Amino acid sequence: MALLVSAGERAQAVFDSRVRGIAAKYVEADEVWSFLHTKEARLRVDDPEEWGHSYLWVGLDATSKMVLAFHVGKRTSTDASQFISELAHRVKGHFRHDT
Repeated sequence: MALLVSAGERAQAVFDSRVRGIAAKYVEADEVWSFLHTKEARLRVDDPEEWGHSYLWVGLDATSKMVLAFHVGKRTSTDASQFISELAHRVKGHFRHDT
């Protein structure tokens, strides 16, 4: 497990150092739902906070499909803000959101 943690930390460091100042005209942002250990409806009061629904938030450059930012967390305003903040720090200038 220590090897996986170390590899993940190094991969995150490379991603952080290289994915900065990207000039993306269009950004696609979405989330993918999953769950950890137990679905939300079956959680007990004493289960860890990490269990239950989990979301992978992903921001992609719409043209190149490059991953610009990602965040794993719950579907809360705090996690959404963290994801958008991370995305904003990686994209150069402003990007446009089409619905």
